[in-house]
Amino acid sequence: MNEVDAIGEIISVLSGSAPFSGSNPLYSAVKFVPEYPLLSMETPTVAFSPVGGSNRPRGLGTVQRIGRPNFQVDVLADTSLEARRIFQRVRQAIQADYENGDGSGLIGHGYLRGKLIKSVTFGEPRSAVWDEAGRVQRVLADMTVQYLEEEV
Repeated sequence: MNEVDAIGEIISVLSGSAPFSGSNPLYSAVKFVPEYPLLSMETPTVAFSPVGGSNRPRGLGTVQRIGRPNFQVDVLADTSLEARRIFQRVRQAIQADYENGDGSGLIGHGYLRGKLIKSVTFGEPRSAVWDEAGRVQRVLADMTVQYLEEEV
């Protein structure tokens, strides 16, 4: 596992989980992207941008290495309320995947744990300016992913 694959797996869980795969027009229209949505006005969008990691030792040369990269989660929507609701649903979908770990390996049923992603931790969301005209509302939060790297 590496940080690119970890974000890909998180996006897979979100795309295939309720309510994002359901019939609600707001949530089913959400687009998940693994990079900063530079100059994008497309809404609703959830982007995961790498912003580095900690300086904690990683156990190079050992059998088990644990990665802990940090990401910025950007939620772009038409209104601030929609952006906050989408962020809350993202957090709930990830939590549901960890809580419903029945070992089936299906999305929403312990999928992330099965892919060696130990934890996904979100910071509190905050509003930020996206465009000065106020056409797109933005909510952002910090996210830390902890995963096991491949064996050396």
